[in-house]
Amino acid sequence: MSAHPEVAAAQEVVFEGEPRGFMRRAASSHTIQRRWLRPSSWVSTWRNLPRLVVVLVVVAVGVTATATAAAAATNRGGIDLQRYCNDTKPQGYDTTKIVLLENNARGWRCMDAVWIGEPYGWYQVARSLDLNQACRMQYGQGAYAVLEQNNAQGWRCYK
Repeated sequence: MSAHPEVAAAQEVVFEGEPRGFMRRAASSHTIQRRWLRPSSWVSTWRNLPRLVVVLVVVAVGVTATATAAAAATNRGGIDLQRYCNDTKPQGYDTTKIVLLENNARGWRCMDAVWIGEPYGWYQVARSLDLNQACRMQYGQGAYAVLEQNNAQGWRCYK
């Protein structure tokens, strides 16, 4: 206990043998006041139960709608990555080609090149691909890329 009565008055003490949730508050250094603590977490949970039910229903409907939309989509085929590189080539570059820099599903890059001249030769820049945009360019609005197999050739477009 603290030597100062003001500090002791602010301390709450739980005694062994008391019912759960029962606390004694030290009102002063000489008297102890008894009070019953309400389980406020239970009260707030019961008050928020209707909100919780609404949130769960909305989430369940959203998951069902997403699964239905995904099931309704059809496989349109592979992605023409060279076409994507050609159509998105930055202005001022002479050539572009698709290259696999890393042997995995995300290793594809467009390699753009510009001839600088002698003695420097070709200047090359690798840029990443937006496979969803590649699907939209090839199959129209609403198409998107899906990785069906975890390898470099595993990409397919769905719509």
